[in-house]
Amino acid sequence: MRRAGAGHPVVVVGTGIVGASIAYHLARAGVPVTVIGRDAGVTASSFAWIGGDETGDWPGGAADLAGLVLPDWRRAEREVPGVSVRWCGSLRWPVPPEEADRLAGPDEAALPEVGGRLVGSGAVALLEPELRIFPERAVHTPGDGGVDPVLAARAFLRAARDAGARVVSGATVVEVSAEGVASTVGFHPASTVVLAAGAGTAALARRALSMDTSARIDGDSPAGRAGEALARIGGVSPALLVRVRARRAGLVRGIVSGPGFEVREVRERELLMAASLGHGLAWGDLRDTAGRAVRQLRDAFGDGLELQGWRVGVRPMPAGGPVVGRLRPYLYVAVLHSGVCLAPSVGRLVALEISSGVAVPELARCR
Repeated sequence: MRRAGAGHPVVVVGTGIVGASIAYHLARAGVPVTVIGRDAGVTASSFAWIGGDETGDWPGGAADLAGLVLPDWRRAEREVPGVSVRWCGSLRWPVPPEEADRLAGPDEAALPEVGGRLVGSGAVALLEPELRIFPERAVHTPGDGGVDPVLAARAFLRAARDAGARVVSGATVVEVSAEGVASTVGFHPASTVVLAAGAGTAALARRALSMDTSARIDGDSPAGRAGEALARIGGVSPALLVRVRARRAGLVRGIVSGPGFEVREVRERELLMAASLGHGLAWGDLRDTAGRAVRQLRDAFGDGLELQGWRVGVRPMPAGGPVVGRLRPYLYVAVLHSGVCLAPSVGRLVALEISSGVAVPELARCR
């Protein structure tokens, strides 16, 4: 694996939270780095649920990273001024029978702050007293939290700049090659280019490789040839974020994931909801979809909830889990869901691989 160091500049494409974290960790390791992007991208459309319960949905190599999520976010809070997580815990239901059986068993191996706990309606009433109907059972994960992803991305970029990185904002990348990156503000030479541009990564990588399927990801890669990796990273999923005005602060205390809705309080009296969108949904239907989400929330928490607005984002959804590694000696990609949740961990590990030239075992199944 190619090693970056003094005289080996790295260009990171993407100023969302994943690219910002990679740039920060590279700069902190003493690697000359330039980070380029238009804006925060899909980071601004993230529900930004931070959780490390390893029993959750962690496809492919994400399962090897789940246990790193909370320690790395807590490290980021200590290291990076402006990074702040609201550690409010989460509550979700319905609970699949197999999960309920496991959580009700004698295994107490999970760390208390990480693992989910099966709780009854009485505990639910204490955790979320404003619910109109308390489910008979739910999973409570006290160590979960939420973050403002745009503020966090900006904080990582500021910290990267303070550590010596060059931050180029408002620029569009036109071409990527073995020599570097051409953007709308000029050419940026590099020995390694890191593509961390969310759903736009596949197109940039495809242009860079010109569909050369002889290129391979470094290491013992289950993905095999670069063409297969490109197919994996091309998956996307649209998502709708809905902002709701609540009748009072603290109506929703933690992160609540119930039938048909996910919600958390992001600031006083402002709630954020997440909903999936079908690929065939017309833009004209978005208001109806947002309104339906608010009605579901009213069913759960009562009246006094007003629709404030909505936003659609296209999330990268790589098949089989995160894809993180080299497609060519000069070209490195980092495509993952959930990017916000995994950003501090992936940023640290990518920087370690690039700065040392040695593959890290934590990313072995992300190839």
